[in-house]
Amino acid sequence: MLGKLLRHEFKALLRFIPVLYLALLGLAVAAGVSGRTTGNWGPNGHTLNLLKQSPIILYSILLFGQFVVNLGIVIQRFRDNFLKDEGYLMFTLPVPEWKLAASKAIAALCVFLLTGAAAVLSLLICGFIGDSGNMQEALSVLWVRLSATGPDRVIFGIATVLVGIFQQLCLIYASMTASQLVPRFRGLVGFGVYAVVMFVVEEPITRAVFSLNNSPVVIFFLEAAFAALYLWCVSWLLKHTFNLE
Repeated sequence: MLGKLLRHEFKALLRFIPVLYLALLGLAVAAGVSGRTTGNWGPNGHTLNLLKQSPIILYSILLFGQFVVNLGIVIQRFRDNFLKDEGYLMFTLPVPEWKLAASKAIAALCVFLLTGAAAVLSLLICGFIGDSGNMQEALSVLWVRLSATGPDRVIFGIATVLVGIFQQLCLIYASMTASQLVPRFRGLVGFGVYAVVMFVVEEPITRAVFSLNNSPVVIFFLEAAFAALYLWCVSWLLKHTFNLE
């Protein structure tokens, strides 16, 4: 059943987001050509040069803006499916609440990974078109550093980042669900719950654990423990105390 939930979620999330990917890749090509023709990457105040560099400006805005758009879509999907009228239909499914929440978080994580891959690909396209020599040099330096770090540590570091993103998504969902306990100002309350948990609860615990042992293994399992805790909170709140709009 979890697989069916994931397929449904991917179908809904990827209805609009691929358009951003295509726009990003197109602007990456235009920005690379613009950087090659102008000879620099920063506006110098001249109208003609600014017009030539407008693809670079638009590309930079979309490069970072797509992550904001993704986050907005992910939040809206959770709110509409669980915390509004559609929630009555969702909870008639023969699926535990934690699987419903987990399907949202897993699908959102995959979408962010796709967006990150699109961003990296666009940067490579833009860099090679704009200045292939500098791009090759930068990639060579990066490869040397990754080789010195070791494949095991690199893989484990990537896994830790992925678990950290999943943990943050679960925290956002838990904060949104907890905000349903109040009748008004739910958006503000949700943001407050997120801030309190993040900076008053999680950060001191993380610092205390790091002071004892900051090995990658400890960091990974600490992030995983927080993710499991937040996912349980979402499940418990959805099952026992939440209030649909």
